Order: sequence, then structure tokens, then C-alpha cells
Amino acid sequence: MSTLKGIILVLGISALYCGLAFMGYAFIGAGHGSEFFGQAILAPFSISGTLVLFGLTLWVLVGVLLALRRFHRYRTAAAAILALHYLGVLAVSFQTDWYYVGKVWQSLPVMVLVFLIGYLASQVFLWLLITRRQHGA
Repeated sequence: MSTLKGIILVLGISALYCGLAFMGYAFIGAGHGSEFFGQAILAPFSISGTLVLFGLTLWVLVGVLLALRRFHRYRTAAAAILALHYLGVLAVSFQTDWYYVGKVWQSLPVMVLVFLIGYLASQVFLWLLITRRQHGA
């Protein structure tokens, strides 16, 4: 992968997840909304509440690892980070009051669908990058 493509990949992943985090936390204002969506994007760092900014660096790190994905150890590290992220989302979901998530859904169903489709499509894309064969070590 060329340097320019790597930089674009890192910046693109970082920007996408910053946007998703912003959108997720914007749902707080949706008529007694919920922090769940924003916390899910920044999991596992959002579990404590004090390390939320590290959640954004998580996606920068994933982008860097995927830019270097021709090396097996970096693909493995990216996969491990995504697995930890999913465990964090699971932990956040146990801490969530789902009544308020339902209120967000009732208030903004189209925006919630856009958020979910964006997140799920980006996750599929990340896993395609991880699993796609690359030439190299």
C-alpha cells in the first residue's frame, strides 16, 4: 500500500468514527435520549466514563494497523482490538437503560437506522481489509 493510500485510510477511518461518535452522543438530546450509541462507538474506553477520549484514538490505531495490514501481526492486532471493542459494546449494553434507547428510536428512527447502517457497513469493511490477502510478510 502506498503511503498516500495509508494516510487516506487512517484519516478516513478516524473521521468516520469521530462522526459516528458525534452522532451517537447527539442522540442524548432526542427527548430524554441515551448515551448508548456514543458509548458503543467508543467502547471499551467509554465503560469507565473517564477514558472516553481514548475511544477516538482506538480508531486511529485501527486505521494505522490496517494501513500496515500486509504484515500478519498488524492484521492480527487489528482483529484483537475489534474483538475487545465488541466486548466493550456488550459491557456498555449491560449498563444501558434500554427504555431511553427506545425513546431515541421513537424520536429519530431514520437517524438511528443511518447510524446503525453506517456502523455495521464500516465494520464489514474493516473485516474485509483484515481478511483480504496481501502480499508481504
